[in-house]
Order: sequence, then structure tokens, then C-alpha cells
Amino acid sequence: MGIDMVFGPISTYYVDVLHNQSSEVMAATMALRGTLIAISSSTFLTLIDNIGIVWTNAIAAALSWIAYLMIWCVIRYGPQMRAFVDVGFSTVRDN
Repeated sequence: MGIDMVFGPISTYYVDVLHNQSSEVMAATMALRGTLIAISSSTFLTLIDNIGIVWTNAIAAALSWIAYLMIWCVIRYGPQMRAFVDVGFSTVRDN
């Protein structure tokens, strides 16, 4: 659930920045999302068996806070990030 909550806003931001390549960005984001979900499922099930559910939940909570801080930085500093890196695309949608 955390991966879905993180990748939703990030995918929207990527599509906003890369107008002309929005389908490629969505395909890459969905592939990365699926890969991370597969890796995290196997990792966390193994962690539950090895260190217990409490410590596994603590690790998951820490990772969730890190993801929250990253999204907050993107929201807060998004305009400065766009101004810093010119990817060569316009900010106006082509019709």
C-alpha cells in the first residue's frame, strides 16, 4: 500500500514534467512499481520469519517516513527543481 501511495504522486509529477513522453513514463513507472512490490514482498516475508513482526513493522514505518519526506520535498521544492534541470520540453501541452 505504501508503494502505491508513493508512486501515485511521483508518476503524476513525471508526466507533468515530460509531456511528450508521458506514455513511456507511465510504462516505466508501472514496471518499477511492479518490480519493487515483488522485491519488497519477498524481503518483508523473509524479515518476518527472521526478526519478527514488530521489527519488520518498525523498518516498514521508517521507510514510509523516508518516502513521505521525499514526497514533501518534491511538493515543496518542485518549482526550483524544474528550474534547475531543463529537460528541453515545454511546459505547455502540445495538441
